[in-house]
Amino acid sequence: MAIKFYTDDSENLLRLFEARISQEEEKGKIKTWDIIGEKTYTHSSPEWKRKAKFVAKAESDNLTFGIKPLDVDPLTIPVYGYYHGHLMQTFLDHFDKDFDLVGTTALLSSDDVS
Repeated sequence: MAIKFYTDDSENLLRLFEARISQEEEKGKIKTWDIIGEKTYTHSSPEWKRKAKFVAKAESDNLTFGIKPLDVDPLTIPVYGYYHGHLMQTFLDHFDKDFDLVGTTALLSSDDVS
């Protein structure tokens, strides 16, 4: 399942996420995620930077983020856990009124590593 944020407007939720990452104003800016490609994101902190990437897919009732390894580094359990936990925290901190429910699985699924 990766991470799924259940919402009636997944495209808008993704736009809000990208806008907060890209905004110039410090207030409300998301500083811990970087956009590295179309609908593709990685963590920006020194310890976790570029350890994996999330690829987003806007669906009719949810916004899904599948995790994938980045470059040649394998996807480890600590990276999987940190990235999932922190993305959910980011959305709860910034977009709690823009989705109804968030879900994830403990192990990789078809939305994750191909």
